[in-house]
Amino acid sequence: MLTIKIEEGSEVFFTSDLHFRHGNIIKYCKRPFETVQEQTEKLIENWNKTVPDTATVFILGDFAFATKNQWRGFLNRITGKKYLILGNHDRHEDIPTEMFEDVVDLAKVSIKIKDHEWKTFILSHRPILCWEGSNDGSIMLYGHVHTCTNPEVDETIDSELVKLMPKNSWDVGVDNNNYTPVSVHEVLEKINNKNGIK
Repeated sequence: MLTIKIEEGSEVFFTSDLHFRHGNIIKYCKRPFETVQEQTEKLIENWNKTVPDTATVFILGDFAFATKNQWRGFLNRITGKKYLILGNHDRHEDIPTEMFEDVVDLAKVSIKIKDHEWKTFILSHRPILCWEGSNDGSIMLYGHVHTCTNPEVDETIDSELVKLMPKNSWDVGVDNNNYTPVSVHEVLEKINNKNGIK
């Protein structure tokens, strides 16, 4: 497992399940795009409007259904310093590993939120019900399940699992976050809202 500490002042974002070049995901998740090209352009536009060049981005898997050169094309068009947490659709032979800070199956990221306050995040493509530090304040971030607030989307096979996830967890996938990466502060706000904390 990759372990990282990030000091206060660094901008950190999370995302998952972009599924570049995957036409069926538009139908499966009822994404609001007519074509793969429209999906690609909107995801890139949302990313670049949100993520500064100097930010760190953790991609929690299922980035693209693409060749290595196509991956490079997408990665060259999006901002930030990128880490990849492997998803079930990310094939090793297609990943240009040199374009990432690291490529791993699982990560533990501790981020200094403010003076003397650190938050620990466990990053996995698939949700984990019981993880390291789950009872001590660490937060599970995941993708894979394509949680969606759109009432027109039928429940997926994984919907029952999501209902079991503890309140200190969040699906950072694009379907659950307006097709946009989410900052560490947005994640903490969403977790607080789930727990009724203002």
